[in-house]
Amino acid sequence: CKDAAGGGGGAGFGSGAAADRGHGRSGTMIRLLWRFLLLVALAAGFAWLADRPGTLTIRWLGREIQMSFIAGVVLAVLAVVAIWFVWSLFRRLWHSPQAMGRWYSFRKNRKGYESLSRGIIAAGAGDAAAAARHAAIAGNALADEPLVNVLAAQAAQLKGDRAQVKRIFEEMTKSPDTEALGLRGLFSEARQAGDVAAARRHAERALALNPRLNWASTAVLQLQSAAKDWNAAT
Repeated sequence: CKDAAGGGGGAGFGSGAAADRGHGRSGTMIRLLWRFLLLVALAAGFAWLADRPGTLTIRWLGREIQMSFIAGVVLAVLAVVAIWFVWSLFRRLWHSPQAMGRWYSFRKNRKGYESLSRGIIAAGAGDAAAAARHAAIAGNALADEPLVNVLAAQAAQLKGDRAQVKRIFEEMTKSPDTEALGLRGLFSEARQAGDVAAARRHAERALALNPRLNWASTAVLQLQSAAKDWNAAT
């Protein structure tokens, strides 16, 4: 009995699915039939107008425009279609502010990444002015992009603005994503300035952050040896 009931349930489910597919096919056929009838009606209408030629005259602002009647009908139909398309687009945009926001955000991000790419190329070429300009544009568009600070630091280095370079690297150390890179930049700046204590401090902090940083371990060992801090070096 259970098998029979199960078989009946399976048969019922299968028949229901088949019925749904049948309704879907019939709906599609009806839509195709309506479209075909609409095309036939349009073709018949244009054929009827073609058999009854005439002239349409438009006078506006002192000008006179003449055309065949069927050309005027075609232009009127195209105008209606264009107005309907514009109105549908306007309604869609008006009723979807989130879509508009995403569109503006996409444009802003695209502009920011384009400026970032051009700025990196300019920095590589040694064009300090272009690198700084593109860094500013990218910074306004991509507030959370770590590469913006990297580009800004490169632009400041090309301009010789050591204070700006240091400020950017210090800002980078506040983010986990760029902390190691900021520490390496501060280490290089301190070493160039002859501030051995600061250079050692930044290298030790970077080594504590990531023991696999070869530059940090090498720098710490060299600075400890230079300071004859044998206990720390061993």
